[in-house]
Formats: sequence, C-alpha cells, structure tokens
Amino acid sequence: MSCRCEHCLALSRFLQSAEQEAWRFKAREADRRHVEDSIRHGRHDVDCSTERKGSPHVLVCIKNQASYERRVAQRRADLDDLTRLEA
Repeated sequence: MSCRCEHCLALSRFLQSAEQEAWRFKAREADRRHVEDSIRHGRHDVDCSTERKGSPHVLVCIKNQASYERRVAQRRADLDDLTRLEA
C-alpha cells in the first residue's frame, strides 16, 4: 500500500490476516471513499458494500478470489492454445 494513513494501515492488517475474512469500517464518507479507492488502485481481491444503518455508515469489505480465478481461466486458455499448437 502506498498510503500510510491510519485507515489504510487498518486495511493492510485486514488484507494480511489469514483468519479475517471480513472487515467493517465505520467512518465518514470521505474516509470510506478513500479506503475504497485504495482497494481499487491496489487491485486487491476485496468486495465492498456500504451498510447505511446509523451514522456514520459502515463500509463492509469481504475478501474474494478474483485474481486466483483469473489466473485459473488464463491457465486453461494457455493449455488449450498449447494443445492446438501441438496438433
């Protein structure tokens, strides 16, 4: 992570934790948006949604396997291409 603010450091701890699947970040809109931008720019495998109960709202972050699934699909395509080239 390029940003070292307290919110991004908390996000970084969440991303590094093997046990923690979800993270709830209760903060004002600007801080939530900043964290979402950090996730997007870092291309982290995290799905985000906002719970709009109470104030401030809560950003809910859940880890996913998007990059792993992209690599699996690319590997399958590469193997198919290799098979066609060898034929």
